[in-house]
Amino acid sequence: MFLNEVHEKRGINPQGSKMAKIAIVGDTTDAFDMQAMRPFAGYGGNALESCLHSAGIIRGECYLTNVAKVKGFEKDYYDDRKGTFTTKGIEAVKQLQEELANVQANVIVACGNMSFAALCGHKYLSKYRGYVFPALHTFNQRKVIPTYHPRNSLRGMYIQKYVISSDLRKAKEESEFPEIRRPERDLIYNPESVLDVVDWCDYYCKQPKVGFDIEVVNYEVSC
Repeated sequence: MFLNEVHEKRGINPQGSKMAKIAIVGDTTDAFDMQAMRPFAGYGGNALESCLHSAGIIRGECYLTNVAKVKGFEKDYYDDRKGTFTTKGIEAVKQLQEELANVQANVIVACGNMSFAALCGHKYLSKYRGYVFPALHTFNQRKVIPTYHPRNSLRGMYIQKYVISSDLRKAKEESEFPEIRRPERDLIYNPESVLDVVDWCDYYCKQPKVGFDIEVVNYEVSC
């Protein structure tokens, strides 16, 4: 049997220490991954390293793997429209469960629709990316942050690199502890006078972190 045939049967190997604080799970394995025998190789891997660098994370300090370990299309494993796995996909998810059971990461970054569905049972990645989810009970409800797969940022969606970097920065913060900690929020009322507005502006200027909710249409602020 030729060496490449052995690789096609055995699949790629994960990369990184099982003691890493951050685990990154991709979806499918492509030809670049198979040639390098590791996940996130080729152009997609270069995009990931760029996003990791922007987030202040070193690739060598992460545990990296894919849901599917052998080369194939996503549709062979996962129906993106229905959000369901094929028989082949279910087997790949079971193998991922066994694999991650031995990984001590405090947070898992799910890169792509398929990995998000495998770990959390959700679809609509674009709606939920960046949010901290508990994984399915089969993954011991580990802490998961979904984001886009880095290779997608090379297909005309270059703005996704900034989004991925932002999600990875959040993963770095969350990697310091294993449990999910929701921020405490105070109910804020509408100011009734100019003086109230000035008081609130003074209050916000003294806070270490402030969040804004804005409306965007075609990547432009609309209001």
